[in-house]
Parts: sequence; structure tokens; C-alpha cells
Amino acid sequence: MEQRVGIPRRRSAPGRSRFRLGAVLAAALVLGFGVWLLVKRDDDAGPERAEPVATTVADLRLLDDQSGHPVYWVGPRPGTKYEVTRTSNGNVYIRYLTEAAPVGDERPNYLTVGSYPFKQAYATLRQSARKQDTKSGRLPNGGLYVVSRGRPNSVYVAYPGSDVQIEVFSPSASQARQFVTSGKLRRVS
Repeated sequence: MEQRVGIPRRRSAPGRSRFRLGAVLAAALVLGFGVWLLVKRDDDAGPERAEPVATTVADLRLLDDQSGHPVYWVGPRPGTKYEVTRTSNGNVYIRYLTEAAPVGDERPNYLTVGSYPFKQAYATLRQSARKQDTKSGRLPNGGLYVVSRGRPNSVYVAYPGSDVQIEVFSPSASQARQFVTSGKLRRVS
């Protein structure tokens, strides 16, 4: 009789199938983490670029209600064209353009007041005021302003109990401080 020699059938050991399952799960986790990082990076990129629009003083006065948070400005200014930009994260920028300047002019040549929804704005600004490279001061109604020596053209303001941080930017650093300290900075409503 002829003897047949067969190749023995290989059986998976229970440990091997668990190992394969574990490897598949690990690969899925790594892939999922990679996708999450890509999505997270896009979220951190900031709000979409918003389009500035020309506006009027009457329309500016409606911004508090439309934005869901206080919006600030330095009042009406003669010979000025107003521009407003609202971003997807709630930031509102009011720019004071010259009559000849086009809406959307990207040059930083114009007075701009930004109102940013910001939890704990006052506490955060108070911490910033303690830094060595800043100058700060008190404002009426308990407000606080902070100016960084590295960015003297922007003055940051917050009030107790408000979740809004305000930035007053001017091409002239002294003018930005003057708008804040003179009491001209106020809500649009």
C-alpha cells in the first residue's frame, strides 16, 4: 500500500487570532487618530475669512443684538466710511475708513475696534497685565486696559463680568491709547 504523506493542516492557535484582531484594532485606532488630528488642525486654523461690508451708524447700533454679545466702537467720526466684518466665531470688527478707501482694503492704515467673545476675558487680561512687557491701567466701570510693548498699536480692554475682550487698533499707538483712556470706547447700542 502506498502511503500518502499529506501536509498537515495548520490550525490557528487561539493566541494568534487574538493577535490578528488586536493588530487590526490598533491599525484602526491609529488611522482614526490621524483623521482626528487632520480635522482638529482645521478647527484650530481659526474662523473662515469673512467678507467686510460697508455699513451705516444706524446699522452698527444693531450689532449688539445681531451678534449675541456686546460690540464696541469709538462713536461716529466725521468724514468716515464704516466697514464691519463678522467672523464665524463671533468676532466683530468695525473699521473707520477714509472716504476714498475701498471697503476691504487690506492695509492696516485704519482705526479698528474688535469685539471678541472670550470667556473670562477680564481675568485673562488681568493676568496679561502682570507680564513684564506690558503697560496697563484702570478704566471707569472697573475696566482694565493692557498694551504690549511689542504691539503698542493695539490696546486690549475688558470689563468685570463680561465675556468680551475689546481691541482698539490704530496706526498711531498714542491714538489707540487715547481712544481707550478718554472714555470714547463704548458699546454701539
